[in-house]
Amino acid sequence: MNTADVPADDIYATASAGAHMYSIELLNLADAPQQQWSIVNDGVMGGRSSSRINNHGDTLLFFGTVSLENNGGFASINQPITPRQLKGKDTSSAALVAQKSAAIRMTLTAKGDGKRYQLRIKTGNGMAQTTYKAGFTPLNGTPQQWQFTPQQFIETFRGRDYPTRPKPDFNQLSAVGILISDKQAGDFQLELHSLQLQFEE
Repeated sequence: MNTADVPADDIYATASAGAHMYSIELLNLADAPQQQWSIVNDGVMGGRSSSRINNHGDTLLFFGTVSLENNGGFASINQPITPRQLKGKDTSSAALVAQKSAAIRMTLTAKGDGKRYQLRIKTGNGMAQTTYKAGFTPLNGTPQQWQFTPQQFIETFRGRDYPTRPKPDFNQLSAVGILISDKQAGDFQLELHSLQLQFEE
């Protein structure tokens, strides 16, 4: 992966050499996506955008149409993350040690359409839940991988950004999602291959 020709907000440095890493896959492709993901489009505000999500082989396909009518312009999907998911399926001693360490990075693998998307996460629960976002722009039809550290995320709330507020604690992750907006009217399609949360011992 060559980061030299990729915008700074799209790909980020990997962990330091020699560190022991452990990863948890956050995308469960074994079950029907409708059982895990919720779709939130601008219809909640009177807009007319539409989107769907389906399993497509070993990937999760998020697709639809963004409409700017009625002051709309976004489509999104969200998946809750439970404490049990954060523990992962690996019960080895090495994995258990890593899980008690800091979650330092999220790695997204996807194939897109050249449009700009946001990886959105939530930490905490209930009234204490906070939403953060980080941007990525997949090349048209080319599988790519992006690595996000907490420093690449900014807090966001009801369309307003708060870049000076504290960064997220990945160990408190409670939801993940994908959003397309930025007045990008028309059809879109994003193929999600993997979303991993990585711990460093």
